[in-house]
Amino acid sequence: MKKEIILSPEELYYLGSILQAEYMDYAYIAAMSKQGKSEELFANEAKASLVKAGILAEDFGGDLEVEEATAELLKPIFFGKTETSVDVYINGEDTDMDVYKFHFLDGTVTLVTESDGQFFIRKIESSQINELAESLISDDYKYFESANFPEINNEAVTRVIIAKSLKIGNVSTIRTFAECNRIYYLALDNGGYKGLSKDLFLTEFLSIIKGE
Repeated sequence: MKKEIILSPEELYYLGSILQAEYMDYAYIAAMSKQGKSEELFANEAKASLVKAGILAEDFGGDLEVEEATAELLKPIFFGKTETSVDVYINGEDTDMDVYKFHFLDGTVTLVTESDGQFFIRKIESSQINELAESLISDDYKYFESANFPEINNEAVTRVIIAKSLKIGNVSTIRTFAECNRIYYLALDNGGYKGLSKDLFLTEFLSIIKGE
């Protein structure tokens, strides 16, 4: 299976139509910029760029076929019933945000990230989700039992992580974590926060994003 491809939102949407996608995350559709183009012109431009890239082939009869490796890579996006995402907000002068979207189908995981209006789409192993979780923890992570249910000082928050899990046809699950003084706090339904040890953070975080 192809390990990675780079597509514009328009190209991804067009491939979804060719492959008769059962589902597509609305965020991918919202990222498209048709700029007043007609549907026909938009489709023709996407088709031309995909043919040029060797992702799409057109025979003399006008029938279109998606390269097999690419079609396999995109299956979890278009046909998977489980999708999770991680939004990482980094506080600073200009607030930055990293978004990771994971799509699951029959043991296969496809990760989608975005940069400069392009989607980077690649197959990953489940272990790489663990590596992402570990990378969010500082080397000097320090947790004390007294950190439970604190008043969070918003100015001291360095990162906010929103983890979401959606199984098609079911209610989505969302967990919000705030990093303050090198400790992650889980936002509770009552408006308070619970301090998390390193192991508990990993358990809570991975229970959402691994799609299990």
